[in-house]
Amino acid sequence: MTSFLYPGGTTGTLRAMEDPQVLSFLKNSAEKAKFITSTCTGSLVLAAAGLLKGKTCTGHWAARQSLEAFGGRPVDARVVVDGQMVTGAGVSAGIDMAITVTRLLRGDAYAQGLMLMAEYAPEPPIPGGTPQTTEPRMRKMITDMLAPMDAKARAIAAKSPV
Repeated sequence: MTSFLYPGGTTGTLRAMEDPQVLSFLKNSAEKAKFITSTCTGSLVLAAAGLLKGKTCTGHWAARQSLEAFGGRPVDARVVVDGQMVTGAGVSAGIDMAITVTRLLRGDAYAQGLMLMAEYAPEPPIPGGTPQTTEPRMRKMITDMLAPMDAKARAIAAKSPV
C-alpha cells in the first residue's frame, strides 16, 4: 500500500484541477493508498478529483474557501487528518504534515526523532505567517495578488461534476 503527496502551486495547480488524466490518476490511486496528502494549494487538486468531498480539510489560507466549493469542509488548521486524507496548510505546514504522517506510520518516538534530526523547532523571526498575525496592508496586498487564482479555482468548482 502506498501513500502520496500532492504539492501546491499556482498556475500548475489550476491546470491540474482541469486535467482529466491527473484527476483520474488521483481517484484511482486513492483506492489503493494508505494516505493521500497535500500541502498548500495541492488540496485544491485533491478536491477537484472529488477526494475531499464531505471531508474536513485544510490548505493555503487563500484557497480554503475554494475547497468548500468542491464539497470539502475547510478549517483553519495547519494539518488535518480525515481518514486517509492528510491535508496541510501553506508550504511551511508541509513539515508539520510530514511529521504527522510519520507519527501515524511509525509512532511518536520515531516522529520525535525525525524532528530532532531536522532540528525542527520553528521560531519565526517576526510576527506574521497567517492572515490574523500579518499587518493589514501586507495581508491586503497578498490577498489581492492571490485573488485571480481563487476566482479561477471557484470557476473550476462551479463547472465540476464533483
